[in-house]
Amino acid sequence: MTRAASSLQIFYPENLPAAMPASVLTIFLHCTGSILLNKESSIEKPVMKRFFILFSTLLLFLLTVSSCSHDTEKPANKAAKGQWQWEYSAGGVGGYSLQPINNTLITLSLNNDSTYDFYLNNEVQISGKYSIQAATNGSLLHFDDRIQINLLSMQQDQTIIKWDSQKLQLLDGDISDGYNHYFKKIN
Repeated sequence: MTRAASSLQIFYPENLPAAMPASVLTIFLHCTGSILLNKESSIEKPVMKRFFILFSTLLLFLLTVSSCSHDTEKPANKAAKGQWQWEYSAGGVGGYSLQPINNTLITLSLNNDSTYDFYLNNEVQISGKYSIQAATNGSLLHFDDRIQINLLSMQQDQTIIKWDSQKLQLLDGDISDGYNHYFKKIN
């Protein structure tokens, strides 16, 4: 028995010839435009099932995307001050790790009057002014000039990744292959 449903032929299993070989039935099931249904089935169920799967996938995707967050810690509002010793920098196109050459000591002094000093073996190399600015993904430490001492090379804008009583981690801002710079508190 066949029923026409919008020019689509639907065949029910009980109406198929019992002597139909399995190979013919297999070909029948894989023919374009043919559907083999039980009497309890309807045309709407496959459409609703596809809609449910699509809707569930979309909902799961939206929940996953909206739950993402950037793991930056905003620094305290108090004045940034103290001395920080450069430990190493990691990143760049090749994922390099850079450390001070021949155990040289490179320190950054952030002063209460918004000035900074970079020292190489306790001798001032670079001085200038800094500011802390709000950004969409945390805070920026902005130097008035680019920094280049020994192997330490820093852009003017540094995204503050971590800033607590013991560690300072900065990321070169505005470049995709920048370095993470790691400092430890010394004073």
